[in-house]
Amino acid sequence: MFPNSELFGGTELPAVGKVVTAITLDSAIVILVGANREHVFRIENEFTMETHNSGSRFRVRYEPYSLDGVRENLTEFSTIVATTVLHARAYIDGVLELRLDDGVVITVRPRDDYEAWMYTFGNYILACPPGGFSAL
Repeated sequence: MFPNSELFGGTELPAVGKVVTAITLDSAIVILVGANREHVFRIENEFTMETHNSGSRFRVRYEPYSLDGVRENLTEFSTIVATTVLHARAYIDGVLELRLDDGVVITVRPRDDYEAWMYTFGNYILACPPGGFSAL
């Protein structure tokens, strides 16, 4: 099920067809895609991970600087390494959606108070501003 919004720029992100080669953790979760890790998804917000094959759905959180150092469902999230990106969509309402070939869908929603996610590829940078790209 896709968000009720248009794609930002009218097209999918160039990571489609590329393999997730690594995930890293620093102050955010970083998904590296492509043989040379040239596609970078930096997620600074909690997000949902849904597995259509098993019907499971859960949130993934990583907040290393919070008082409790929140780390939620990172082990389950790590299973995306070596999967292929079937769809990489940024919607104008600020939702980022990644669909992988193993049935996993990652959905990141915008935040009102800060940038929730950023995608880079070479000189291309797309950062979700607070609240999304346009008023809903």
